[in-house]
Amino acid sequence: MIQMPESSVDAVVRSTSNPLKRRIQVGVHTFQNPTWFFVAAFFASACLGVIISYTTEIAVFRFALIVVGIGAMVVLARNVARLDWLFAILPLLVLIYFGLTNDWAERVGKVRWLDPVLIWLASWQPRIAGLQMDSNALGGVLAMLMPLQIAALWRARRIALSAILIGVSVLGLVLSESRGAWIALAMITGVGVLWRGIGLVTQDNRRKQIAIFISLLALIAIVGFVSLLSPLGQSLLTRRNDRVFVWRNAFDLARDYPFTGLGLGAFEMAYSSYVLIVHVGHTTHAHNLFLDVWLEQGLLGLLAFAGLVIVAALNALEARHIAALASLGVIVFHGFLDDPFYGYGAIAIPFLFVPFALATQPSRFARWLVPMFASALVIGIGAIGLVPNARAQFEANLAARAQTRAELTVFHWHEWAIQDKLRRARQVELAPIIAQYQNARVLDRANVSAHRRLGQIELSFGQYDAARADFEIAFANAPDQFATRLLLGELVAIAGDANRAVELWMPLDISAGQLPARVWWYEHLGEAEHAARLKRAITLLDDRTR
Repeated sequence: MIQMPESSVDAVVRSTSNPLKRRIQVGVHTFQNPTWFFVAAFFASACLGVIISYTTEIAVFRFALIVVGIGAMVVLARNVARLDWLFAILPLLVLIYFGLTNDWAERVGKVRWLDPVLIWLASWQPRIAGLQMDSNALGGVLAMLMPLQIAALWRARRIALSAILIGVSVLGLVLSESRGAWIALAMITGVGVLWRGIGLVTQDNRRKQIAIFISLLALIAIVGFVSLLSPLGQSLLTRRNDRVFVWRNAFDLARDYPFTGLGLGAFEMAYSSYVLIVHVGHTTHAHNLFLDVWLEQGLLGLLAFAGLVIVAALNALEARHIAALASLGVIVFHGFLDDPFYGYGAIAIPFLFVPFALATQPSRFARWLVPMFASALVIGIGAIGLVPNARAQFEANLAARAQTRAELTVFHWHEWAIQDKLRRARQVELAPIIAQYQNARVLDRANVSAHRRLGQIELSFGQYDAARADFEIAFANAPDQFATRLLLGELVAIAGDANRAVELWMPLDISAGQLPARVWWYEHLGEAEHAARLKRAITLLDDRTR
């Protein structure tokens, strides 16, 4: 028998006419490619997100968008060398789609001289239910696509066409009014200019890397100064103080579901019910791409997405694909400021995968990420089984997921008015969920999620002493959590300690009517003394904040 070298075997398999063998070979190489490994992990987390979500229709819609995005990534990756024309016109196509689906009537009055045109557009434009693109999503998509567009047009060497298409993209970016997209694109453009400038000055790779690192630090410092310390930055922060509020609260919500997440499209009512303690939808997403992925697809989704970003960046860096690297940079930087992909109806999710398609050729360093990811997964699973605190958090996560699905599939504001009423009516079987929280509390007496979520249930049942004990422990271990401060303040107020209640409430933004709703609840129960004490504490709070 003739022994052929391995390379010859590969050549024979590649050239064979047997389609099954070719598919096996492609499958092996696909599995070995870190990019597709992390895409598969991300897809698996999306499947889990559909299964556990309480909003089935929304979850299926988002899942379909993810499938479309991954499918588009596969097609683009196989044909990327022949698709410069697509990258050149894609921002224009997105802008046309926005023009057809945008709510022009809602924008009437913002620019007076455009009102007749906007009214005319609103009168004939088609209404595509559930597929309207928000202006913030438009800004994020255009900012991400523009580096790819500019690179494609640069290779085409058609100056007039380039000027028109890039000009239209810039106009669309301006009309989007997305400050996060502007800042992200400006930041990445600055990094690109630095990179190019340093490359012209020195060819020594080590010196170049040091210079780029120092320049990046300087650029970050400048952006930080402009954002945080300058009058302009202070003005923007004052205007968008709600964004910091949402980030902090969304992170607290994610800590209740760290392993599984909430499920696809499940953020809005979970955030309202278990964080803000309001009983109608308030905020639709976390305004942070990484938080939204974590909340919707769990820890697996977050790690898979982070791995995908790192692998693509390493691949693009080694291949010197600067446009793909810039596009990824815009996604990451803008993703920390806002979420144009999972947020705003999630219609832009398919575009999220576009730059990843340009960086699928594995680099030397990227190959190490798959075993690192697998090792971290094994260690994490082992920790859940062996470390009591990790087991406690996993138990609390499962209980919170079960509670969310059980309550929010039944709760409707016009029918129940308030979550406490649903729980009091015993419309939801909470006994096994309570047992899971109690088990988590036994495993870790300082588990914040178990104590706070148990406290909320006990408060609904009128078990005020037990609820206060749980909230006191939650407050001692996480004193900044919104729901803990709000409801512990309520409990000390109905116990007669108005001063401490006010101290707990003072740092909170409770402009959504949380406290009046709690007064209504006690009046509805016929607990007049509790309602009166809570009113006195609210009056004292009003006096101190005037």
